[in-house]
Amino acid sequence: MNHNRKIFFAGNKSDLKLLEQTLKTKRHWADTIISYAASFEKTIKEVSVCDYHLLILDCSALNISILESTIRLKAVKKNLILILMNKPHHERIGVSCLKAGANYYLNKDQHWLDELPEVMELVIDEENRKTNMRIRLMNLEEENRQMKKNAILDQETLFYSSNHFETLLDREVRKAMRYNTKLACLIMNIPTEISFEKRNKILEKIALTIRPIIRSGDIWCRMADGGLAALLPHTSKGQAEIAVKRIHSEITTATTIKKNEKPKITWGLSVFDKNTMARHHDLLRSASCSPYTI
Repeated sequence: MNHNRKIFFAGNKSDLKLLEQTLKTKRHWADTIISYAASFEKTIKEVSVCDYHLLILDCSALNISILESTIRLKAVKKNLILILMNKPHHERIGVSCLKAGANYYLNKDQHWLDELPEVMELVIDEENRKTNMRIRLMNLEEENRQMKKNAILDQETLFYSSNHFETLLDREVRKAMRYNTKLACLIMNIPTEISFEKRNKILEKIALTIRPIIRSGDIWCRMADGGLAALLPHTSKGQAEIAVKRIHSEITTATTIKKNEKPKITWGLSVFDKNTMARHHDLLRSASCSPYTI
């Protein structure tokens, strides 16, 4: 049961009294608080500073332009629930008002007082349904964003995502420091002027092309900037150079990638040095700043 609903009525005071008496007999509206104004300008001023569950605007009583009034009210408060009342035989302008944002258009005939409470319940239920739907959609969008953010694998390449790669990079650098082993890092750069959608398709084909020839122990990832990066444990600089040449050759000669889809790929290469790289990011930064020409 809904108690203490606040509504605003703009029209004749005699109609206000009739509406108050009628709502007292309705279970859902018995405790309704009704505010009132006898002019449109006072209505605009009141609505702009106070929140109401809905506004009932009797345009026939206020002698105002119904369409202009709708537009002005929705400009003041976009989410305002608005019921318009007007003399019968003006349905065409009523359609225009509904398109402008009004929630309901009610002919003010001899039955208006019987119909209005049902209309009020209808528009509030409909608005609540829309609000709940918007909230659900927002929650789903946020869940999707979080899922993508926390995803271990990139959707297009099925390599690790950049977020998870950070964890793996830190782990591999720690292992290289502890056991004094070699660790190489490769960066594959794709031109940034390529559109996001096209880059996704290219990376998907590149991943399918190179997957059969990369070592199972190597760690590949899709970077946030759209390129690829790889960690090659127990790999010297010479061995890393051989790997880059083989991968690059496989991409350039691949028949699965059309000639006009093959971007100009550039490479970066670096090997971990515990004497100059204090943090795991230093290895990635070094590879980004160390172009390797094939």
